[in-house]
Amino acid sequence: FIASRHGQPLKTTSIDMGVVRLTERVLQGDPPRATEIQQAETLIHALTQGARRELGDLTDLMLVGTAGTITSLAAVAQELPVYDPARIQNYVLELPVIRRIERDLFGKTQSQRVGMPGLEAGREGVIAAGVLILRCIMEELNAARCVVSEYGLREGVLVHLARSCRAHP
Repeated sequence: FIASRHGQPLKTTSIDMGVVRLTERVLQGDPPRATEIQQAETLIHALTQGARRELGDLTDLMLVGTAGTITSLAAVAQELPVYDPARIQNYVLELPVIRRIERDLFGKTQSQRVGMPGLEAGREGVIAAGVLILRCIMEELNAARCVVSEYGLREGVLVHLARSCRAHP
């Protein structure tokens, strides 16, 4: 997480949780059982609460998500038959849409997720964990939406630095 104001980073923190780890350690059923989902939610909320405390005031929060899970969810939300970066960049994932995708994914086995419109091959095993993580983070941070960036964090930092250098030569 990066908290910034007026484009200037203020604080950063991270949580030690990813889709593969959550799937391997908690969401082992196919599809995951209700008890596994509840255990995962508890873990994600606890980790996110810690990050929230570290970041401090999150008034006027704009949540931006990058990379694999987030871009995959944007493609699934749009039911893209072919991945299109132009339709992913700046797409807004709203919490009700995330909840709908979550219900759909957790209602299917991994093999049933194969071929879902927008879902990249190879992500069917971890995408349910990804949507759960995003939903819990959005709830914990009181974020109604998440803006999707096709670019990764490192690319975002480089773009920010380049813009800063142009603005202040």
